[in-house]
Amino acid sequence: MSLTTRYRRVLTLQVLEVVGVVIAIMASYVVTGAVVYGDHLPIFVNRGLLGAGSASFLSLVLFGPLRYFTVRERPTVERLAQIVGVVLFSELTFVAYMYFTQNTRFEIVAFFMAAGLQIVLLMAVKLLVTARKNRILASYPAAVIGPADEAPELLQRVRAAGAKDLRFLAYDQPSFGDDLKAVEVVYVAVDAPFDVKRHVVAESVRYNQDVFLVPETYEISMHRSSVSQIGDVPVFALERYRLGAFDRIVKRAFDLVLGLIGLIASAPITLLVAAAIKLDDGGPVFYRQVRVGRRGRPFQIVKFRTMKTDAEDATGPVFAQRNDPRTTRIGKFLRSTRLDELPQLLNVVHGTMSLVGPRPERPEFVEQFQTQIDEFHIRTLVKPGLTGLAQVMGRYTTPPEDKLRFDMIYIQEYSVPLDLKIMLLTFRVLLAKAKADGFEPDADGRG
Repeated sequence: MSLTTRYRRVLTLQVLEVVGVVIAIMASYVVTGAVVYGDHLPIFVNRGLLGAGSASFLSLVLFGPLRYFTVRERPTVERLAQIVGVVLFSELTFVAYMYFTQNTRFEIVAFFMAAGLQIVLLMAVKLLVTARKNRILASYPAAVIGPADEAPELLQRVRAAGAKDLRFLAYDQPSFGDDLKAVEVVYVAVDAPFDVKRHVVAESVRYNQDVFLVPETYEISMHRSSVSQIGDVPVFALERYRLGAFDRIVKRAFDLVLGLIGLIASAPITLLVAAAIKLDDGGPVFYRQVRVGRRGRPFQIVKFRTMKTDAEDATGPVFAQRNDPRTTRIGKFLRSTRLDELPQLLNVVHGTMSLVGPRPERPEFVEQFQTQIDEFHIRTLVKPGLTGLAQVMGRYTTPPEDKLRFDMIYIQEYSVPLDLKIMLLTFRVLLAKAKADGFEPDADGRG
């Protein structure tokens, strides 16, 4: 399949998706009118059709800035959040239009039915288009560029993401230039030389290629930078890694409310888990351990005990491993379901942790990582969290430096919607065995 044919198919899918969005919205009003009002009213009465059409047009306009109709799709949870937001806004606009132009009052059930149908239908359209689009994009010839010792790992990750026609290009070979022209998607490893990265980016413009670069940790600082100048020299003004006062207040209120709700709702589970731990080996139910919090301050984390009481006597502080022999019988279940983390809601309510943020590390490992990674201290500029971007985007074997990249991006991109997205993604990860086994390789010691 040629490049032109592939792009034509993707473009056709995008056009069909736009049509599908309009049909889904119009259909929701027709069905709602038939069910709630006993016929197709109020959509076809007087200017009702115009109102429904306007709501459809408004939805398309709102989807535009959200980059909803793109060649490469975003995560499903993010798309769902966009759909919910746009539907609620357009629905309220439609109701206001019908009230002020037709003096028609919508029943509450009609509002929620129309909105619910739109969300379901729009999500169905998006999933169908995404599945077909991914099959087309996976057939694109792609290449991984980087040092020979780093290439296998990146190749494996890209293949796991669905790429089929994938190869490794050695940048020190005479044929590199010609080989680069033959692919349509390029993945550049973090350790590729600067001159190679610059050449790849320049060539991608010439040959209309998609390029994905694994950033150096310091390069993430430029993600939210603003363009300025000193005399006639253009410069990037970097944003500081910190949450503003208002963001901290909102985040604390968010943590306090949801943390208290979580503690109350999980009380029956807590009692059952406590009883199971006691029946398993008779040891302590809870395990406390010193972790590093915001601004490097130590605090005690609380977890259900999942390891034998003498787990660290012989090894000292070490990372917990998959199928760790030190884990108790009930501990294996608690780890795989992440129920061992429930008591950390106490830390969240107390204020030493947040629901979302970089996972807290032990002082021994913080000291070790700070000597290896210059930017590692950045993750301590915010409160540690029960879950984080690194946990929902990474895997068991994700290296600390890659997790740090996600943590840095989280701090820069923080918002309440992002926290909600990460929490939703956390539930998805917990349901996926491959990730749940290694959701966070904490150094739990006896925990």
